[in-house]
Amino acid sequence: MLDSTGLLSDDQFHTLKTICQTLTPLRKNDDANSIHEIASLVVAPVAAVGSEQDQRDFRKALTFFESRLLNLFLAGKFQGFSDLSNPAREQVLRAWATSRFGKLRSGFQTFKRLVLSRCYARLEETSGTNAHWSAIQYPGPVTAPNDVAKPIEPLSITKESVVDADVVVIGSGAGGGVVTSELAAAGYKVMVVEKGGYHNEADFDGAELRSLQRLYEKRGILTTRDVSVVLLAGSTLGGGTTINWTTSLRTPDYVLQEWADQWGINAAAGAEWQKSLDAVCARSHVTAEESAPNRQDQKLIAGCNQLHLDWRVIPRNVMGCKDCGYCCFGCQFGAKQGVMKTYLQDAFDHGAQIIVDCHVDRITIRNGTATGVEATVKGHRLNIRSKMVVAAGGSIHTPAILKRSGLQNPNIGRHLHLHPVAAVHGIYDEVIAPWTGTMQSVVCDKFANLDRGYGFVIEVAPAHPGILAFALPWRSRQAHHELMRQAAHMATFIVIPRDRDSGTVSCDGRGRPVLDYTISAYDARHLIEGAQTAVRIHAAAGAHTIGGPYQNLPEISPRAGDNVETFVRRFPQLGVIKNDLTLFSAHQMSSCRMGGNYRSSPVNPDGETYEVRNLFVADGSALPSATGVNPMISIMALAHRNAQVMKTRL
Repeated sequence: MLDSTGLLSDDQFHTLKTICQTLTPLRKNDDANSIHEIASLVVAPVAAVGSEQDQRDFRKALTFFESRLLNLFLAGKFQGFSDLSNPAREQVLRAWATSRFGKLRSGFQTFKRLVLSRCYARLEETSGTNAHWSAIQYPGPVTAPNDVAKPIEPLSITKESVVDADVVVIGSGAGGGVVTSELAAAGYKVMVVEKGGYHNEADFDGAELRSLQRLYEKRGILTTRDVSVVLLAGSTLGGGTTINWTTSLRTPDYVLQEWADQWGINAAAGAEWQKSLDAVCARSHVTAEESAPNRQDQKLIAGCNQLHLDWRVIPRNVMGCKDCGYCCFGCQFGAKQGVMKTYLQDAFDHGAQIIVDCHVDRITIRNGTATGVEATVKGHRLNIRSKMVVAAGGSIHTPAILKRSGLQNPNIGRHLHLHPVAAVHGIYDEVIAPWTGTMQSVVCDKFANLDRGYGFVIEVAPAHPGILAFALPWRSRQAHHELMRQAAHMATFIVIPRDRDSGTVSCDGRGRPVLDYTISAYDARHLIEGAQTAVRIHAAAGAHTIGGPYQNLPEISPRAGDNVETFVRRFPQLGVIKNDLTLFSAHQMSSCRMGGNYRSSPVNPDGETYEVRNLFVADGSALPSATGVNPMISIMALAHRNAQVMKTRL
């Protein structure tokens, strides 16, 4: 069998290889082993972590590609995809990309993203490097991992076990890490369970694809159900704080006031919440002392200054940062002060027990009170009995866990906010090297509060080859390759709207989370205005070529006389078409939001669920609404504040 996973038939795998040949700069007869390797890397995560529906859709799409009738309609050729000439195959792919049928657009984006990211991010088996990196001036992993011992010793579960604790915390990210530390320091017996593994400096090798597979949710292929939003979320000890970009912004005061006025979280607008913000910033070593702007930030500053737009320096949670640009693959220098380095280490030192590779099946409940969790660790059943349970699995998994445990509040899984991000790239004469330097050190927040607390901010995004390859538009193999060859001269500005409206997290037949999200007309206006502003900033900063966020809108060249305003006026006409405008999210929030009313929120203002006593939520899902800024500090402060309430209950 050609596909070692067993997911695809030989015919389907052959079609996949033909798609790989058509999308990538590799020629049809150029290194068949490379094509086979790329196809294998594409199918592997779908087979390993894709839902049954994901896998059915993947196989069905490959079958459709070989439909002679469909190809006759799309390319005027009554042939299967594999039998077409390369120009005809490219025509078929473009027809899928621009189709009025959403299923075809999502199918194109699925293959385009998976194939191109693996083409440019993989380490080739024979050479240990990538043949494309020299052409785009990408150095690859710049240093070997440091030989650092693991100071946390996870509890080993080697057989079916029953254990006892005062508190079990589900999830070890920004929320779970803080709660675990606070309760352990207060003298309680705390156990934290994490579904990811334990990785530290010795494991962070800077290899893009390997890091995505090891440290990210669903091995880096997580999307909404319709593939229209690509989601980046951590799945490792420390959660997102281990692989994020170190941006450490406090919750804006007007958002905290909104939480008090609209959602009944009275503490949010007072000194109590500010004290928690101060505490987590201090322990995480949040300062602006190590926020030197990288070359992308310098372009953002230059463009903003030309246009008289406000910008400010971003504080970061680092200590001794080497500005290597690989934070998103874990900090191999130990400079990033995520919760693994701070709060979880503190908790472990105070006697907390930590279990990794642990999947929580459900929370146990007796007479309306949480009594522990039932979980699985590498095939072994684990029953943890406790006085209190804290759900901190993040906005994707916490609602799924609560649903699997029998909670019925209809707001569980609703009100999902994503900060849906669009990217605008500019190409400059000088080398930018978007994979080097601080990940983010500047934010343009001139437009953060356009309409009663809602608007957008503009930041930069680090761009390693894999993520860049699947983010850039594909109009032909040659056109995409030419864009990638200019990667070293490219700066990417990202537009981050504070979304007022929301999506949902539901569960499939096996209780696993499924995300649905459609950006509303209200939020789309802010996103489009932000994309227009990003184009103008690039132009003011001197970019000779600028590409908008749309798959089907070619780049412009202001230097050659293309009019920037004519270009951006097309954005509102195009709107937000799913899988034409590529959207990302690294900020998932509010799917189990806190609030003063059971009818609108599943969690009360102290973080306890309305339905079950001694079941608390302390992660991004409990945020009452989108924060409008990178939410790590907001989540940590919420968890810190809720932990003080938990202490009184214990």
